[in-house]
Amino acid sequence: MKTIGGESYPLGSNTMDLRIVTNPFNFSSHFGVSTISAWKAITSLEAAAPVVRICVPFMPAASNFATLCASAMNTHLGGAVDVTCVVGGSAAACTALVAAGAADVIKLNGNDAYLANADSGLLALLA
Repeated sequence: MKTIGGESYPLGSNTMDLRIVTNPFNFSSHFGVSTISAWKAITSLEAAAPVVRICVPFMPAASNFATLCASAMNTHLGGAVDVTCVVGGSAAACTALVAAGAADVIKLNGNDAYLANADSGLLALLA
């Protein structure tokens, strides 16, 4: 048995070097800078609902379609995400908007998803 800090531990080949750690745990050196940056980005999302811009790949008849779309999506999602609808007009136009960073999400059929990847390097989130 080995006593450390008033507690007894059985000795074995894997416990011979037990000792009290006196220095404080350093999160940065243990997990690395990229992990810390990712963690800070994730926790910052908890402060406010993220904004998601959905591109609509057709030209709607109603002039206020983008407002109606956003209202319906936000009601359905219950405030977990702040949705904005962007009218793209076509699958190719929506692909270009996502590739340019002006929209975040589009719903595409198989052929359009293939073209989005081949032409713009976009990847399917769900298939």
